[in-house]
Amino acid sequence: MQFYFRYFLISFLLIFIFGCKSSVKNDVTYFGGHIKNPKDIDVTIYKDDIEIASTKLNQDQKFLIKIDSLKAGLYTFKNGEEFQYIYLEPKDSLLIRLNTWDFDESLVFSGKGAERNNFLIQLFLENESQEKLYFDYFSLNEALFIKKTDSLIKLKTIQFNQFKDGTIKQSKEYFDLIYTAIYFPVFSNKEKYPIHYKHIHHLKKLPTLSKDFYKHRKNINLNHNLFTNYYTYKNYLWNTIYNTSLYKQEMDSLSDLSVIILKQISKIITKEKLKNTMLQKTFISSLIDNSCTKSNGKIAQRIFFENCTDKDTKKEVINLINAINTFKKGSNLFSFRLKNTRDKTLNIKHIITKNTVIYFWPKELNHIQNMAKRVNYLSKRHPDIRFIGIDFQLDNYNWKSYIKATNLNRNNQFQLVDKIDNKFFPKDIPRAIILDRNSIIQSDFTFLSHHNFEQKLLVFEKNAQNTAITNK
Repeated sequence: MQFYFRYFLISFLLIFIFGCKSSVKNDVTYFGGHIKNPKDIDVTIYKDDIEIASTKLNQDQKFLIKIDSLKAGLYTFKNGEEFQYIYLEPKDSLLIRLNTWDFDESLVFSGKGAERNNFLIQLFLENESQEKLYFDYFSLNEALFIKKTDSLIKLKTIQFNQFKDGTIKQSKEYFDLIYTAIYFPVFSNKEKYPIHYKHIHHLKKLPTLSKDFYKHRKNINLNHNLFTNYYTYKNYLWNTIYNTSLYKQEMDSLSDLSVIILKQISKIITKEKLKNTMLQKTFISSLIDNSCTKSNGKIAQRIFFENCTDKDTKKEVINLINAINTFKKGSNLFSFRLKNTRDKTLNIKHIITKNTVIYFWPKELNHIQNMAKRVNYLSKRHPDIRFIGIDFQLDNYNWKSYIKATNLNRNNQFQLVDKIDNKFFPKDIPRAIILDRNSIIQSDFTFLSHHNFEQKLLVFEKNAQNTAITNK
């Protein structure tokens, strides 16, 4: 109680001081709280992926952020890799209490604006719980599946009406958000139904459904939702486009799915920023997974560059294409110099003496932690492969500190000495390269966290064993 009283007192005094000085400052908004077991010292607020405000936790793991002239709407706050949605309005004094070991379940709001946000997190947790029900529902025939989803919609409608009747007056925008939070998860699972039904029942084609099955689409305008960054909307949007694209692929078997999805995004989405993001994610996924034939790959590239309007996004994709076209499988790794943890300079060619994976460090702490966990896991699973980490973004002190903090093998960690074009080492997707003992590249473009990376390692190890037996 002392903690909350102190923060409310601070908020009140600040509002009073600024309010006395100028009437312009009377819409100041405060966001603060206590984060137990924080993942990072920084707490940051974002609006549509753009940083709005940031501060650092104090020694008691508490923080307070002041925002002038805030626009009412949906925001996210982030600590480390963890984030959650908050709805803020001018003059709110919103406080949080959470433990990052159980981030969403432990999150509790208090202060002005708490009622809105406690209901929002309640819906989030309910949606997570209800997702598990659909594992059984997806095997049902259409009539039974509709019966189950209609029953959920009725319960959600009662919940929505009870909230409207029982809460203080709220803005239309907030009620639109609650509508999205309540109903869109159901609509999203309706879009997933034919895909899962086909898989469960081992069908050759997607099921033919009645016209009424997709009646929810009539009331949804994909381009007029205010909450395009909200998870329920994003899930629905992607599932709808993926579902419709699969049906189209069945009628046009010559086109790869990525090409059809890119066409659908270009045709359906009119919001420029949203369209650019979706085009980028789809095209990059097709590049990394190598999911397109050579001819369709060219078509996919043409669709992306013709429809993406953001210069920076195009530049990122060009850098990635250049990176993918370097270090091709079967080629010899070129020479460059590295510095070890004792600050001794070595040539990469002298470091690789056995089958090796070299991987490149990301810059953000939370990504470094995930990388270290993955490397330590893979090292134990594949003891005959040396995992060499290369950093080219951090300063020397932080790099060495992170090696110690993450329990990485310091003998396998190096920093890049030579300045090399980022077409070889893209910063946004830290790549990994599988090499044999002769520095011959054994993998196409990939990275440690890719879903099939370990499968590539297993294939590589098997081939290496077969080669060794043959050469005896």
